[in-house]
Amino acid sequence: MNVNFFIVFRKSASCFFVILYSIGCMGQNAVEHGRIIVGEPTNNIRAELEAVSPGESNRPSELIIWVRDLSVVKFTAAEVSSNLHNQDWTFYLPGNCFCGPVEIRDASGVQIPLIKSNVSALTNYPASYSLKAERSDYFRRSELHFGPNVFPIPVMAFSPRSEMFRFELCTITQSEEPRLNDPFAVAPESLINYFDIREPGEYTFTVWPKIYKRVSTNSDICERIDLPPVSVTFNWDGNSKK
Repeated sequence: MNVNFFIVFRKSASCFFVILYSIGCMGQNAVEHGRIIVGEPTNNIRAELEAVSPGESNRPSELIIWVRDLSVVKFTAAEVSSNLHNQDWTFYLPGNCFCGPVEIRDASGVQIPLIKSNVSALTNYPASYSLKAERSDYFRRSELHFGPNVFPIPVMAFSPRSEMFRFELCTITQSEEPRLNDPFAVAPESLINYFDIREPGEYTFTVWPKIYKRVSTNSDICERIDLPPVSVTFNWDGNSKK
């Protein structure tokens, strides 16, 4: 099938991002580099944490948090078309457009301060939310109007596997512009925008992924699904961009 795209403007913290969803292909064609940590499934949903290394390098340049629906192998073209037309998604990101609470610890187990502490605050991940209320609040805060069904951000809408969030491991603050040359990528954010990580060394990143699922077809209420935590160890060079 032909690859088509639609654009969703995503607000996380104080910045806007553009997410390109590849209709019917997002995630299915993603290159897997062999460093994918798979979490335990919950309700046939599991989280995956990928450390992406450029070329032959053993040092990751990005950390990507994925979510996968194990009950689906692949969407048919008809299912993709129906999902796009109806926009009655089943799964959504949290209202803050983030992946869930996160932390980093150094090799001695010392926790690195989280600069944007609100992304791990449990108050941002209620047990349930109303789609109508979340959309209303989002439009009020962002002053953006793209139609009723673009927020909260749907996941696993066109592919059994979707990106939730992507961190770039770099030592300089990026402009946070999306990489439009990669249709399967979520715009990355620099890790140092979130963590006060300074010294070179080995670190362990952990995420407690959270997504939301409608309680029933066409229901306005979505309930939170807490996925088991996933961790990956990486080496950080404080003196140069990886």
